[in-house]
Amino acid sequence: MFAAFSFVILHSSRVLGNKKTLIFILIAGSFGLIFEFAGVNYGIFGEYFYNVPDLLLGIIPITVPLTWTVIIYSSYIITNLFLYGFGGEKPRYEHNLLFLVGVLVLLSAIGGLIAVNLDMIMDPVAVSPQLKQWIWVNGGPYFGIPISNFGGWFILTFFSTLIFRSYESFKSEDGKSPTNRGLYVYAPALYLILFLQPSVQAISTNNIEYVLIGAATMMPFVMVPLILFFIRKHKKVT
Repeated sequence: MFAAFSFVILHSSRVLGNKKTLIFILIAGSFGLIFEFAGVNYGIFGEYFYNVPDLLLGIIPITVPLTWTVIIYSSYIITNLFLYGFGGEKPRYEHNLLFLVGVLVLLSAIGGLIAVNLDMIMDPVAVSPQLKQWIWVNGGPYFGIPISNFGGWFILTFFSTLIFRSYESFKSEDGKSPTNRGLYVYAPALYLILFLQPSVQAISTNNIEYVLIGAATMMPFVMVPLILFFIRKHKKVT
């Protein structure tokens, strides 16, 4: 996770710039902390507790802000890759505020779905009897996980990216933006790494079904935007 977080800093500084990178990390990390504290203390998305060492205030892992920043950034950046692949641009406020809000909500919702698909493999592996990194008190229908958990992942990713996209839409560019769209093709690699780590753990604990489900839900979000991006790039060249 520390390596993945380092990738986020390096990648974001190149495509967003240092200031926006700092703002993104503050938003994503803060939302992650707040939601985790609320989740553990109040069970807003199902009752659970962590079963790992190095807990912050004895409640949540100290890596939580880093983990959520990586997850939210990968969802945000892959959504942008979809957008560019279809020939779109990041929404900016000009005159029609209602249209801007609609686009921002749509893009943030896509990012939320991307994050939820990642959790289709992460949570089952983490709560498996062999690992038990966290424990759901009352269980649930999806490998012992309550459906409300996935709602929490969606809401957390949705609102954190919505706030950042709103900031972006009202932030005027000065003509010296560091954005390099070619670097966006590396974004799915981060998403793939987030898939591979729990996949290795799932295979080692004889839970291959987690890998199959994760591949079915996540791989379209890796392959489709890359294909669209390269097709559009090829058309521009020719």
